[in-house]
Amino acid sequence: MICSSTNSLKIAVLPTPVGSHILSMKTISEVLIERGHQVSMIVNEQGIPMADNIPIIAYKSFLNLKGTPCASSSGFGLLGLMKMMSTTYSMQGTWCHSLLQNATITDLLKDYDIMVTDSIYICSFMLPQIANKRNIMIGIQGTLLSPVPYPAYPSHPAYIPQIGTTFNSKMNFFQRV
Repeated sequence: MICSSTNSLKIAVLPTPVGSHILSMKTISEVLIERGHQVSMIVNEQGIPMADNIPIIAYKSFLNLKGTPCASSSGFGLLGLMKMMSTTYSMQGTWCHSLLQNATITDLLKDYDIMVTDSIYICSFMLPQIANKRNIMIGIQGTLLSPVPYPAYPSHPAYIPQIGTTFNSKMNFFQRV
């Protein structure tokens, strides 16, 4: 990442609007703030408490997670995974629609230098393009769903060794490419 101690950037952070992703991006935001950058996290109203001490840009989503069906009711077989992915993309579509329809947010982003987004979130591909901002995409989904392809996600996720994958710290240049 661009983290010069002499140049401060104004950074907008866009996590997938669910707990673990907000908390992971909060950690990244805290490090960026410690390094002198001005950071704001874009979250829906349900994510505001998790953002804690990070400045936020809030938007109202039209999705209530209470009672949302979970894949665990179908098990983790192929059908359970398909149901979970279908539900996930449906929720993401609703969140993304809510976010992209918010002209206030797209106007606010004009004042930012760069965006840091979550690779698993569909809106992470669209919002930086709409706002005409450079984007650093971070993969924080872990290894639970690593074999599942995501839009525009490289086959070698960031070429970074992860537990549960075939990527290890002893990979040479050609194995990483």
